[in-house]
Amino acid sequence: MMKSTPLKIINVTLTSMVCAYWIICLSVLLGSHSQLVKRDLGPRFNRILSMLPKAGPTSRSINVADIGCDHALLSAHIASMHHVNCVYACDISEKAIYSAKQNLQSYPSHIKKKVHLLVGDGLHPLLSHSSSKIIQEEQIDVLILSGMGVRSFFDILCDSSTDPSQKIDYWNPMQGVDTKVLDSLGVNRIICQPWPPNFLPLQAFIGTVLSSKTSSRRGSNNNEGSGSGWRLECQAVDKVAGCHYITSSFVRTPNDSPSMENIDNSVVVTTPGTFCLEMNPLYYNSITGQLEEEESACWQDYLNKQLVSLERKKQGINGNSEKYDIDNIIKLVKASL
Repeated sequence: MMKSTPLKIINVTLTSMVCAYWIICLSVLLGSHSQLVKRDLGPRFNRILSMLPKAGPTSRSINVADIGCDHALLSAHIASMHHVNCVYACDISEKAIYSAKQNLQSYPSHIKKKVHLLVGDGLHPLLSHSSSKIIQEEQIDVLILSGMGVRSFFDILCDSSTDPSQKIDYWNPMQGVDTKVLDSLGVNRIICQPWPPNFLPLQAFIGTVLSSKTSSRRGSNNNEGSGSGWRLECQAVDKVAGCHYITSSFVRTPNDSPSMENIDNSVVVTTPGTFCLEMNPLYYNSITGQLEEEESACWQDYLNKQLVSLERKKQGINGNSEKYDIDNIIKLVKASL
């Protein structure tokens, strides 16, 4: 039997050490990427993530548009989900998109490839000539609006020519959701998380979406439209660093689903907008005692703060009809406490 020379032993030892070194480096690298993908985004973004469609054995991949993406951390996290095909991360700020691009460099290539960064206002980047070819092939299943005020929601989703410098009068009928645009994109779900979540504007927005009818579904040959609308599927409240966040998820409803017309008038408030408290999950679950203890406390804390604002607003109203309307709203809010 041949004896191993000291030189051979040294070579084998060095080779083993080099292999071990690269194995350790690879483990650290993969581990760091895994941590990036599994990064806890906090209660705000986790709530949005919880309202995304879940993967199923027969479900297809989905496409998501994150409007007002800012740093795109939420977009990247969504892109890491295996049932998500691509994410369109849009922001009006070029600086924000530049920051988003830098943040994406720390993610694995298969995630970066799924995130399309677009600069522009609202839905315009999705409708522009440069991105229209991509979107013609793949519909936008989920639209996410977060980190902006309710006024911006109206500007983005509603067919409105209102001067941006002018305040919206929430006591008058709102412009309906621009369903032609949403239908052309193929949107099936809208997840909204405004900041700040002021009660009157938010309820006016909810009412506007619920009372809107879609025109014609993408790919449909029916030019007259399906007559379907939107339903507020779920809603939640979170408190982060002393601030309240209301997250709402709207989904398309088929023709035979409950609509605004066949709901008892006793639970419909006609101003601001036209919104139905019975179809507002947070309100309904609160008055029926179905909220968990922690969320119930958070909801009541939010309402108490909004009551102060509503009472203050009432003092500045001159018209008797508007005072009557806000009195009714205050009574409904107090009933939920």
